[in-house]
Amino acid sequence: MPRIASLFSTAERAGGTPVELYTVQRGTQVWRLTSADSTQTVSGIVFTPSWLKRNSLEQKQDTPGIQFTVTVNLDSPLGQALLVSSTDPVTVTLQRMQLSGTPIKPVLLGEVLSVKFSDDKAELTVATVEHRFKRQIPAVLLGRTCPWSVYSPSCGADPAAHVFSTTIASVTWPTVTVTALADTTAAFYTAGILVGADGKRYTIAKHASPRDLTIWGAQPASGLQASDAVTVYPGCDKQRLTCINKFNNYENFGAFPDLPTKDPGLIKLGATFGPGAIT
Repeated sequence: MPRIASLFSTAERAGGTPVELYTVQRGTQVWRLTSADSTQTVSGIVFTPSWLKRNSLEQKQDTPGIQFTVTVNLDSPLGQALLVSSTDPVTVTLQRMQLSGTPIKPVLLGEVLSVKFSDDKAELTVATVEHRFKRQIPAVLLGRTCPWSVYSPSCGADPAAHVFSTTIASVTWPTVTVTALADTTAAFYTAGILVGADGKRYTIAKHASPRDLTIWGAQPASGLQASDAVTVYPGCDKQRLTCINKFNNYENFGAFPDLPTKDPGLIKLGATFGPGAIT
């Protein structure tokens, strides 16, 4: 019986045009996407057409395993889900399929190392399991500012306790002016979230007093119109006092703001150890 790879290669040499199939999973959430123009069904599993852009597979000398990047639209269901922080790893299975027949060629199974947002796109960097052998320990580095994304599971702040419902007064992209806010102090909603009437999430890049919210990214094709009902969530600058006074969430604060400003190994010792010995 011919191998699957041989069947695929035979179809490709015969002029078949391959399409790609992606299975993206995070926890219990699964997205099945295809680069084809129409829905593809494989063994009863449906893959939905989606705009996708992938670079070539590469193996770098200083990085174990194989890596590639795949870009999706930010307003797609997957792109919207990636805006929500989660501690669950994201895995990606890549396959290629010949439309002229049924041969399927498995390409790789990898884990998303990082997600980069730019304008209206989300770029996922995917690597095979070998990358784990080069993972830093500890995975979360110590720092003076909190490493958690606000409202993420690690942060623990309850979004329901901070949500505010309002309406849009006007839109002059990228500035969205709302009719009211829970707090009109400048920067209160900076790095926060705005959720449109259609459920799409937008990052607030800047909150200018009193009710002007600058939205990060390219203007969406639809949504965010004057008189629309929206919900907004305040942002966090990852500082200790913000965690205490704004979110009452100090028990989950993940930073060490009192770390010394100098490497202890560089401390100079005088004849006697005391305040004068440290410079």
